[in-house]
Order: sequence, then structure tokens, then C-alpha cells
Amino acid sequence: MTRFGGFILIGIALLLCSCFEIIEDVTIHDDGSGEITFIFNASQSRNDINGLLLLKEVNGYKVPSINQISHKLTAFTDSVKRTPGFSEVDSKFDTENYIITFKARFDKGGFIFPNFIARWNNTLQFGIKI
Repeated sequence: MTRFGGFILIGIALLLCSCFEIIEDVTIHDDGSGEITFIFNASQSRNDINGLLLLKEVNGYKVPSINQISHKLTAFTDSVKRTPGFSEVDSKFDTENYIITFKARFDKGGFIFPNFIARWNNTLQFGIKI
């Protein structure tokens, strides 16, 4: 490949890059209880996401609809609500800006991060690895 071809590929890759932000905040009090907040913010990629939502499939992967994403978030939230040790569980999905927010309180010993991530993965089928 020529240098020019390499620059073209890099330029195309930079143009197609999407930005998103993941914020996870876990506060643990002296007694072992605490709060967790998880925010997935893809608002900077809104135009890219809108384009993807028009497609049925990308590289062999089905593109979920807004309703499917909302349903999975609700299923995850309901699953955590049923988990002993968690309270004040809430989630929101801003479908205009593509921001998912999840918040919950946990009792002493109620929050075990690997178990939480495993539940998140199993429900939403994200690819987070520990």
C-alpha cells in the first residue's frame, strides 16, 4: 500500500470514529453500604447511532431497536431490584441523546462488583470483561 493509501485509510477511520463516555461511580460508606451510578453517554455519536438504527444488520450483527434497548434496560433494572441487598434501583434511557443512567443503593455486603457486571452482561449482552 502506498503512503497516500495509508493516509486515506487513516482519514476515513478518523471520520468514522464515534465517541462515547462511560462513568461508573461507586461510593462505599464505612458500614459497607453505598451507592452505584453507571452512565453510558453516547450523545456525541447521536448522528452515527441514528444512521445505524436505520440498518437491520451491521457486519452480521443485528442492530437493536430503541424499544429492544429499553426492554433490556428494564429487564436489567428489574433483575437488580429483585436482588437482596439492593434498594432505590432506578434507570433512565434518554432516547434522544442516547444516554443510559442506572443508579442503586446497596446494603452492607450487597454489592459485589464482578457479580454486578456479570448480571449486566447476561441481561444486556454487553462485552465487558473483568
